[in-house]
Amino acid sequence: GIGCPGPLDSESGLVLAPPYLPRWDNFALAPALSDRFGVPVVLENDANAGALGEALHGGGRGAHTVFYMTISSGIGCGIVIDGRIHRGRAGLAGEVWAFYPGSFTGIETPNVNDIASGTGMVMQAKKRMARGEQTALPADGLDMRHILRAAAGGDPLAMAVVEDAKRTLAATISAAVHVLAPDMVVVGGGLAAQECGFVESIQERVAGMIGLAALAQTPIRRAELWDCAVLHGAVELGRALWKDRRIIE
Repeated sequence: GIGCPGPLDSESGLVLAPPYLPRWDNFALAPALSDRFGVPVVLENDANAGALGEALHGGGRGAHTVFYMTISSGIGCGIVIDGRIHRGRAGLAGEVWAFYPGSFTGIETPNVNDIASGTGMVMQAKKRMARGEQTALPADGLDMRHILRAAAGGDPLAMAVVEDAKRTLAATISAAVHVLAPDMVVVGGGLAAQECGFVESIQERVAGMIGLAALAQTPIRRAELWDCAVLHGAVELGRALWKDRRIIE
């Protein structure tokens, strides 16, 4: 079982054009490994594999429906229903990172990933710095950790960037909760791992954005497996393939 950044074609085991693996474009990863080791191989989007890992062995244990979001350099999401990955059309179920809020609000805004991921927060901070907003953030080598530390220290520019990210993530999760009515939302990735109240703040905001009382009580938990979530999910995918047990819908 393999969890790999997308986009990819799980049915054929083909890695298509992953932005962080530029030399892997159109690489038939699953067939190559199957030929090499003489075993069946299943390839899955890493966010889906991470969702499965957390649902079965981490923060989503015991929940029938889990919506999983990982927030780090990018944003990935997965949906697990009764222990099965829900992939949807073209395997794109849950890919909320690509959503453009401005499509509905009429306000020109970038997509969720460009506002709320680590990379997006850095991009937004640099835009504000270019407009001349005052900040103690470094002009060179800026990363997500600088922004979080500066925000905690009261830097107005960093605070505004983090506020935009939290508000966007809360709105995105609340929309997912309205549509899916999951038993559990699990948030992982580098931003969630930070002991800075990031997830707790989002949970409070989500509860205030949901109009149905029962859904407003949906638990939002920090992940438990972190970097190992994808490994756990990949193992389960491989085990299911070996036993010819379908855990992908």
